[in-house]
Amino acid sequence: MLLQMLVGTAMLTVTIGIGAFAIILCARVLDASIAARAGSIGLMVHTVTVTLVTSTLALVLVAIMALWAGLFLALGIFEGFEPSLYIAMISATTLGYGDVTMPDDWRLLAGFIATDGFILFGLDTAFLFEVMRRLGEPSEVELGGLEL
Repeated sequence: MLLQMLVGTAMLTVTIGIGAFAIILCARVLDASIAARAGSIGLMVHTVTVTLVTSTLALVLVAIMALWAGLFLALGIFEGFEPSLYIAMISATTLGYGDVTMPDDWRLLAGFIATDGFILFGLDTAFLFEVMRRLGEPSEVELGGLEL
């Protein structure tokens, strides 16, 4: 059990760091983009901006699930990338069909993945709301200055 806790905590720390880095990077890119177009941002640009930010954050989440899948493969928990990725994704989304489950000696990792997904989805959602709020206020262009 201690090994599961250590591995889960380490992985949670790494993946939340990756997610936070992605948000901060998106914020800085958006700062520059919005500042360059201050006063001329229209509906289509807002739509494209929110779509690109959302897509980027979704791809980062998929990459994080792939890291969990890689961990499962390295630990010998599953025999293939597809079932490893599948269990990571259904655990992170807390969907949990139950058709594929973690072996008893590693099942605590499913809780860590669910926690990871909950935290990362929450951070991403909060950031997207802030992006949309700031896009509605063209005089404010400082997204990178978010107090996280």
